Amino acid sequence: MHKMFTWFEGNELNAILDREGVDKNPPKNANISSLHASSISLFRFILNSGDPRWRLAFTHARLLKEKKIKGIHLENALQANYLSSENKSWRNRYSAFVSKENISHLSRALKNNEIGHEFAAAIGEKTILENGYELKLEKTRNTSRKKDANNVSGCPEALWQLQLFKDGKYLGRVGFNFHKERRAKIISITNIQGAEGKQAQIKQAEKHLGTNFGAFLIKHVKNALGEEVVYRGRKQERNRTMYTMAFRKAGIKPGQIFS
Repeated sequence: MHKMFTWFEGNELNAILDREGVDKNPPKNANISSLHASSISLFRFILNSGDPRWRLAFTHARLLKEKKIKGIHLENALQANYLSSENKSWRNRYSAFVSKENISHLSRALKNNEIGHEFAAAIGEKTILENGYELKLEKTRNTSRKKDANNVSGCPEALWQLQLFKDGKYLGRVGFNFHKERRAKIISITNIQGAEGKQAQIKQAEKHLGTNFGAFLIKHVKNALGEEVVYRGRKQERNRTMYTMAFRKAGIKPGQIFS
């Protein structure tokens, strides 16, 4: 049986959706079939009239229309990490979105796709540096850790990646996600990873770049986005020292670093 919300719960859910920046109205010129399709895609059924979660279907339908989301991207964004000390979110198994944490997480997965496209427009898909180095921005292509033809592994914890290459060879990346909390845009840096077997090339790159490769990539993100965005970092159990050094050199404050 589908979840029915009381008036009180509906008000609480609307407050969460407001905080997360979710659409309040259906997209312009939307037809009912497209909205129903988004409801079924997100919740596996057509929502009842008056259910606040229609706002998520509105946002999903709009992003589809604007070509800012695909099924694989939504799935990856649902697996991603969003850093927040006050408003935590997570995904339940079997795609159940009935708790405030689940609703927050689905909201963030949708906004991750949208805000990331705004960032992509600001930074560009490719940046050519000196001496054969270049940066590439792209969405994570799969939800496993399988490597692609460029030796880039999947990154389930991050939808977006800024990758470093030397003469067309992949050297490393930072992975990150976006969400909103009230009016603030948040970027969660959840992955810093060098290419396997490329330690010597990474050290050579760091001499040329003048800093830790992770810090260089984070700084590049900060230069594109500016200081209006709130930067948060997540330390992994592996390579904690590398993560800490990268965040420190990139100017992310200790209070914004999560274990």
